[in-house]
Amino acid sequence: MRLPALALSVLVLVLCAGVQYGCALHEDQAGVFDWHLRNIGPITHVQFNDAGHQKRMFVASEASVFAAINARSGDLLWRQVLNDDEFGVDAFFSRGNGLFSVTGGGRMARLWNGDRGTVVWERRLDVAAAPAAAAAADATFLAGGSGDGDAGDHLAVLSHGRVRLLAAVDGTEAWAVEAPAGARAVVGVPASPVALVACVCVDASSGAVRLVALRATDGAEQATASWAGSVGAGGVEARLVAPGTVAVTGSCVGSAWVVRLDSQSATGVAVPLGEGAEGAAAGCAVSLAAAGANKVAAAAAAAASSASFGVRLGGRCAALVRAEGGKARVAESWCAGSSERLGFAATAVDGEQLGVVVRAPGEGAAGALSLAFVEAGAARVDGGDVGAVAGTEAVGAERGALAADRVFLHAFKRKDGALGYRLLVTFADRSALLVQSGKVAWVREEALADVVASRLLELPAARHEFQDMDAEFSHLARGGNPIAAFVARVRGQVRQLSHKLRGWSAAEEEAAAAAAAAAAAAAAAAAAQAEAAVAADSTSDLARDNFALRRLLVVVTGCGKVFGLHSEGGRIVWSMRLPAGVVPAGDGALFVQRSSAHFAPLLVLFGVAPGSGVDASGGAHHHAVVLNGLQGKVLHEAALPFRVLQATLLPHTHATTHVRALYLLDTEGRSHVLGADGALRDHVLADEGASSTLQFYLYVLQPTATATATATATAGQGTTARGFRVRAAQSDAAPGAVTLVAEETWRLPFAARAGRVVATAASLGAVAGRGDHAPETNTQGRVMGDRSVLYKHLNPHLFAVATLTAAAGEEDGAGGDAGAETLTVTLVDAVTGLVVHRAAHSGVAGPVHMARCDNWVAYTFANSRRAGRTQLAVLELYEDEAHRNGERFSSAAPAGAPFVLSQAFVLRQGVRAMGVTTTRSGIANKQLVLGLASGAVFTLDRRFFEARRPTGKPTAAETEEMLLPYHPELPLNPLAVVSYNRTVARVNTVHTAPTGLE
Repeated sequence: MRLPALALSVLVLVLCAGVQYGCALHEDQAGVFDWHLRNIGPITHVQFNDAGHQKRMFVASEASVFAAINARSGDLLWRQVLNDDEFGVDAFFSRGNGLFSVTGGGRMARLWNGDRGTVVWERRLDVAAAPAAAAAADATFLAGGSGDGDAGDHLAVLSHGRVRLLAAVDGTEAWAVEAPAGARAVVGVPASPVALVACVCVDASSGAVRLVALRATDGAEQATASWAGSVGAGGVEARLVAPGTVAVTGSCVGSAWVVRLDSQSATGVAVPLGEGAEGAAAGCAVSLAAAGANKVAAAAAAAASSASFGVRLGGRCAALVRAEGGKARVAESWCAGSSERLGFAATAVDGEQLGVVVRAPGEGAAGALSLAFVEAGAARVDGGDVGAVAGTEAVGAERGALAADRVFLHAFKRKDGALGYRLLVTFADRSALLVQSGKVAWVREEALADVVASRLLELPAARHEFQDMDAEFSHLARGGNPIAAFVARVRGQVRQLSHKLRGWSAAEEEAAAAAAAAAAAAAAAAAAQAEAAVAADSTSDLARDNFALRRLLVVVTGCGKVFGLHSEGGRIVWSMRLPAGVVPAGDGALFVQRSSAHFAPLLVLFGVAPGSGVDASGGAHHHAVVLNGLQGKVLHEAALPFRVLQATLLPHTHATTHVRALYLLDTEGRSHVLGADGALRDHVLADEGASSTLQFYLYVLQPTATATATATATAGQGTTARGFRVRAAQSDAAPGAVTLVAEETWRLPFAARAGRVVATAASLGAVAGRGDHAPETNTQGRVMGDRSVLYKHLNPHLFAVATLTAAAGEEDGAGGDAGAETLTVTLVDAVTGLVVHRAAHSGVAGPVHMARCDNWVAYTFANSRRAGRTQLAVLELYEDEAHRNGERFSSAAPAGAPFVLSQAFVLRQGVRAMGVTTTRSGIANKQLVLGLASGAVFTLDRRFFEARRPTGKPTAAETEEMLLPYHPELPLNPLAVVSYNRTVARVNTVHTAPTGLE
């Protein structure tokens, strides 16, 4: 009996040994080791919704993002991001629980479910016969029923020179007619006995305005009204302000028009907005604030006996206009001071109209938001009629200025009969602030939706660690005896152990206390306690951990706002607005001048400020800002008298401040140094590593047409790569100082024939020159199956350039593959300008993404001849047989041209961004980090895209080397999706940094 039992045990052991080990993320681990900030972007459309148990707001942004926001907390309930080809929201309004949107210049109309954010129906509008001049797109709502999806409700859409009437319930087209000439906007007018669609038209030559009314039943023209005056070349806005009454205004004018419509005729009167209104509108920014501004509640909102609406001009003036009995007049007007910005909004509830004038400090001015309510009638407004908003002064001080941009108002009846309100204000720094009952309810930082540069900073050691290390090693530093040093070291180790034990004990006590408080406290008290804990802990944990997993992520946004985010949860540690209206110059404009190894880290940011000078090519001069990375404070700033062409950190650090000086090359070829003290000079000091042997190389890419320009190359212009040798020369400025001189050593043109540069992969020296961690290479060769060594071609100066050139047939106008181009990837030595290798692919369409690491370059592109499928190609560089392992690569004395292995693979999804993982010692296998078009973040192990994968049956040596057999399609393992079920929309850049763990 023992033998069968033994055999069964052996069988079970064999089966268990054959089971492949797999790892996955447990459900309770989701969100513990990762975080995802979901942003919307600059908010342009807002619809308040009080239906149901949850108060919410439906919003749309400039980035074509739709979302629902919890009105009490500011949290996102759902978010939908449209495709890139639908950029721009033309119309957005709500009807009960339904949301209607028109996007992409009138290309797509949709109905959304407000509870879940799902699409109920969508309709692509015909654009085949769209005239070039009819670029305006707008939409309005015609209410024919009382509920969601009622058969009588319709959507009138102006798109591509046609006016269409779509059924709100399913999007079917009732009729479509040619739009009147010059149509810019449409307004639904629920007139009696027949509803009308009013088209506001502007003459292209004279700017004259007229209003054409179409019958909602068949689209036939019903009435026309015209009047003297013009709206210029700017936009037009129209709103229904009373039954059968439409208000019209345009940019850069000092008048508004009120048009009275009925079933047979239309008459319009002009309303001058007062002295100074035209000057206030010089910025061509005008908007109407009517009680029925959402175009859906217009009929109910206009039920008041008199029609009132506001006109806001340029952020400086506003006027309240009353229309009654066929006449109109300015009832009240306001103008902001020289350091103020003014906003106006209006709404209505239960037939009562309410308007609010918002005054905000302008750029660089301190102060709080001030509200003044108008048109409230006899109703009492909750929180007071006039006064400053509590909490906004601190919000403005944090931003440097409030600079209110847009104002959205929502009113509702409270139980005590007073008018309650919610006021959403957006600012120039793309933040959004909700005011309720005279207090700030929440703030959303939507600037984080447009990150242009980022760096991951290591945090400094905790204070007690510095004290322990100083006490442990100070004896030997002061010349003490070894016995005293040994005793001090033992004491230091004991103190470190006690700190560790106290930390564990405090963590356990904190967790227990938090659990008890959460169980005992009510929901409101628990939320307040959590908020207070986060505020108190904003800077207490800015210290490194044992494995350097805790980092500070510094991100620069497109509007010039900089954030410090904690890497553990994405919490905003600090935020600041760049001074003097500086706008960052891109990803390559942020440098880490000092790490946190000794003092607080320093960052240098280059941008462009308004009013900056220009160079000979017309490019604006740069502005340099030096920041404290831990606190977000500006230490130095300077308006540079030149435009920076290229910048890199010098290899040596300052002897006492541990700051690396920054070398700057301007567009005229002159050299400058941004010193460790923040001063701009033309020489390097002795403490900054000045030496007569100091020399380095750098390269730039710029348009061929202007040899000194730094603008991005455009199609047909061509791009030229230029290499420079920077050497030291004697200087009399200070003892031991040297002057740096840049000498152009080579030029290499790219895409000179109807082409353009679409992607680049920087050399490792350029990566280190920004202060980033350059990827380490653990081994210089690859041990093959026959025990020979295949040495890698490790050239740290190598960079790659990808260009797309039109196919020969398309360039000559002879046809060819539609959209097909030729992709050329060129590998260049940045020191000598030597072309190391060039690869070409025909029948290619963009986008192209590229990554470079060690001895390989990987890039992705779309194959237009294979239904646009995405392909990943890899180039691997190895030394020839004559060259053996060397200690250091030298471009000046190359051992010979490397031989290149290449291979291509197929990816089942499109790629939006690409990066490479980095580790501190470079021992772990490299992985590609791909931001997929589906919104997933995917990692691909290096073994899968090796060029040496055997295409036939693997030999014994290849099997021993563990090379995977070649397969054209790369696997998309769900376990390799690091974002698991989260959708990361519109990934533009992948930035990786090493930790203390290999």
